Amino acid sequence: MFEIKLLDKSYFIENNTNPSFFQWMRSAGTNYTCYLQTMEKLTEEERGNIIINNYRSVITALQTPLRYYFVYWTLLLFILHKFDFRKPVMKLMLGHLVIRMSGSILEEFGKRYNTYYYNKRVKDEYGEYMTCETYADFDNHPFRWFLTRQIGTIGWYVGEIIADWYPLLRTKAIVKKKEMNYVYLTCGLFNLSKIFLIMYHLCRSPTGFYNPIDGTFNEDKKSQFRINYWGVQLAVIVTSIIYECSVFFTLKKCIFEVNDIQMDFMKKFKTLSEFRIISSALVAMVCLPFIVIAIGIQYYYCYFHDPPIVMDVLFESVRQAIANVQYFMIFIDQILLICSSLEAKVSSYALNSDYSIGYQSSTTTNNYNKIYENDDKYYNNNNNNNNNNNNNNNYNYINYNNNNYNNYNKNSYNNNSYDNPFLDPNNINENIHIPNDKSFKHFVSDISMSNNINNNNNNNNNNNNNNNNHNNNNNNNNNNNNNNNNHNNNNNNNNNNNNNN
Repeated sequence: MFEIKLLDKSYFIENNTNPSFFQWMRSAGTNYTCYLQTMEKLTEEERGNIIINNYRSVITALQTPLRYYFVYWTLLLFILHKFDFRKPVMKLMLGHLVIRMSGSILEEFGKRYNTYYYNKRVKDEYGEYMTCETYADFDNHPFRWFLTRQIGTIGWYVGEIIADWYPLLRTKAIVKKKEMNYVYLTCGLFNLSKIFLIMYHLCRSPTGFYNPIDGTFNEDKKSQFRINYWGVQLAVIVTSIIYECSVFFTLKKCIFEVNDIQMDFMKKFKTLSEFRIISSALVAMVCLPFIVIAIGIQYYYCYFHDPPIVMDVLFESVRQAIANVQYFMIFIDQILLICSSLEAKVSSYALNSDYSIGYQSSTTTNNYNKIYENDDKYYNNNNNNNNNNNNNNNYNYINYNNNNYNNYNKNSYNNNSYDNPFLDPNNINENIHIPNDKSFKHFVSDISMSNNINNNNNNNNNNNNNNNNHNNNNNNNNNNNNNNNNHNNNNNNNNNNNNNN
C-alpha cells in the first residue's frame, strides 16, 4: 500500500571521498549498505508511519505560530495599542515575536530529519567493532544541525537581544542620562555574549561531524563542543545577572525608595512600572546563580574526576524558562501601564464632574438662604415705613422692592462654600487623599492624573477669585442702594414736615 522510493547511492558519503558542504547538506548517511538493510526490514505499517511523519512534521511546523507562547500576548498588546507601530515598544515586540518565532519554526521543521544512516564504533569486552545506527538527533544530522542550531539559533538569540532592550528603554525614559552609563555597558556585554554564542554554533561546521574514511561519528568533537558550550552559556548567564543588577540598583538609587511608599506588594506591583522591572530583575538575580553552580559541577566532573565524565545535560531549557520571566513581564508591564492611564483619565473626569456638581449645589443653597433673609428684611422694613409715612407708602414700597431685587441678584452669585472636599483648600479630612508630587514622581510618564488635578485646582482658584470680585461689586451696589434709601427717608421726613405745616 505504502511505497517508498529508495534513494540512490549519490545521497551517501563513503569510500574516502572529499565531499563539499552542499553534499553534506543533502546527504542521508555515510553507509549505503546500512540504509538498504534497514529499508528491507521495514514492515508495511512502518513504511506508512515514515510517510505520515514527514507530512506531520511539515504541518506541525506551520502550526508553530498558533502554539507559540508569545503570540497571543503580543496580539493582545497590539490590540491595546490599536496597532500603532510608530511606538517604540510596538516595534520592539514585533521584532521579538517574528525573529524569535522563526527559530522555533525551524526547530519544529528540523524534527523531520530524524534518521541518518551512519557507522558507530562500539567497544566491549570482545573488542571494537562497527554497528549500523539510524537515529539522528540535531547533533548527528548535518542538515538538521545547520537548520536548527545555526540558522535557528540566530533567530532565537537575536529575538532575545531585541527583547533585552526593554528594561534599558524603560530605565532610560525615567533616569537621567548620566546615571545610564552602567546600564548601557552591562546591556552591551549581555548582547555580546549572546552574539558570541551564535558565532560559536556557526563555527562547528557540519562537515566535521563524521569521518569520511570509515563513516563513523566523531564523539570526541561533540563532547568538546559541549564543554565549551557550557563556558559560553556561563558567560551569557553571568552577564545577564550583571545587567539585571545594574537595572535594579539604578532604578532603586535614582527613582525611589520602595520603603517610602505606603503600599503592599501587590499595590506596588500594579501601580509602579519601576517596581515591576525590579521584580523581574530580582527573579533573574536569584535563579540564574543556581545554573552557574550546576555548570561548575559539570566542569568538575569533566576535568577533575577520574575518569572524566561528560554529563549529557542541557541547561538551555532551564535558562529560557528563567529568562522568559523578564519577557513575560514586558507584556504585563504594558497592560498595567494602559490600565493605569485609563484610571487616571477616569479620575480626572470624576474630579471635573464633582467640581461642576459642587459649584451648582452650593450656588442654589446660598440663593435660597439669602432670599429667605431678604424676605424677613422686607417684612420688617415695610412695617416701619407704614408707621412713619402713610401718605408716601406706595413710593417707599416700590423703592424697597428695587433694593430687594438688587440684594437677590447679589446673593445669587455669592458662592464661597465647597460641597466637594477635593476642591476645598482648607479640607483636612484624613480619609480623603490627593496624591502629591512625591508620590506621583514614581508613576510613569503615561499617567497624567497629577497635571489634571493641578489644573482643576487652578481653575477652582480662578473661579473663587471671580466670585470674590463679583461680591465686591455687589457690595458697592448695595451701598449705593442704601444711600438711595437714606435719600428717600429724608424726602419722606420733608414731606411729613410739610404736612404738619
